[in-house]
Amino acid sequence: MSPPEKKKKLLWQQRRSMSLDKYKLATDHDFDEFRRRCEDEQGWDVYHKTDTTLVTRKSTTTDAIYPVRCCVIFPDLEPETLYDILHDHEYRATWDPNMIEGKVLYQLDPTNEIGYYSCRCPTPISSRDFLNQRSWRARPEQGEWIIMNHSVEHPDHPEQKGLVRAQSILTGYLMLRRPEGGSKFIYYSQSDPKGWIPSFVINSLLTTFAPKAVEKLYEAAVGYKNWKPQHNPDYKPWLNSAKH
Repeated sequence: MSPPEKKKKLLWQQRRSMSLDKYKLATDHDFDEFRRRCEDEQGWDVYHKTDTTLVTRKSTTTDAIYPVRCCVIFPDLEPETLYDILHDHEYRATWDPNMIEGKVLYQLDPTNEIGYYSCRCPTPISSRDFLNQRSWRARPEQGEWIIMNHSVEHPDHPEQKGLVRAQSILTGYLMLRRPEGGSKFIYYSQSDPKGWIPSFVINSLLTTFAPKAVEKLYEAAVGYKNWKPQHNPDYKPWLNSAKH
């Protein structure tokens, strides 16, 4: 490597290090607050309800984009399986038909990363992408697993041509082990797709999208047992993040 190339690489590494220092790593307080929001029972309107699924929207808020929550009972799925498939980026490409690209850009620490995700939207809506900080906490001894994210910025990853940069205000998953077996799964989302879509349309779409997304997730979880043994079966760095 020539001296100019070495200097350029050093400057890039310094810039990256300085830019990554600005991100706030998730704390136990942040995870506890996310769980509180998932389990809060005040000020939520019911939009869909069955014996196993409840979709609600937070109405008592001054935000233009309402939080949406989908709570599902999976009597035949363990929370560890749900936790695995939500972490396994390679597997997501097989069951998420809307995904264009998904990748980890920077590992901030063992349980925090900066990731990129782009997805197709129905015509005539432009495709969206997200630049998110993603954080997770696993407490199997307490029967609790959490994955959550929010949007961030990075100078090396600006908005892409042909895509609208959407915003995750706070989105994530709470997975709990049920004493009688299976899982209680809560999907919480407060996201702004940006662009020209009116906020009332966004709020309406989110309440219909959540049950469909959870149904797709269930199908993916059922298929994971057969898929994973054939695709890097020992690769689960999210279970032992410090090692990786």
